[in-house]
Amino acid sequence: MRVTVLTGGTSSERDVALASAVQVVAALRSKGHEVAVMDTARGYIPEADEASLLRGTVGLAPPSIEQLHGLERGLLLSGLGNLAVVQKADVLFLALHGGRGEDGTVQT
Repeated sequence: MRVTVLTGGTSSERDVALASAVQVVAALRSKGHEVAVMDTARGYIPEADEASLLRGTVGLAPPSIEQLHGLERGLLLSGLGNLAVVQKADVLFLALHGGRGEDGTVQT
C-alpha cells in the first residue's frame, strides 16, 4: 500500500508531530508499505532527506518563533510535486499535533 504521512506543520507541537512520524514511518515500512513523508509546512521530504527532518526527538520547549517563522503558514500540499505525492497515495496518515492537525482543518 502507498501511504503518505502528513507531519510537521507550524504549530507549537511541530516537534511532537515529527517524532510521531518517525515511529509511524518505521512501522509502516517494516510491514512492507511504500511510504512518502509530507511536511505540511515544507512539502514533500525525499527519503534521502528524511533523517535530517525526522530526528525523532521532542525538545523540552516548543519551537521558538524564529524556528517557526520561515515555515509556510498554510497547508503546503498543492505545490509543485506535492500534489502528485498525495494523489499517488492509497492512504493519508495524519501524524500532526496541535492547531490544524487536531481541529479538523486537515480532514476537511
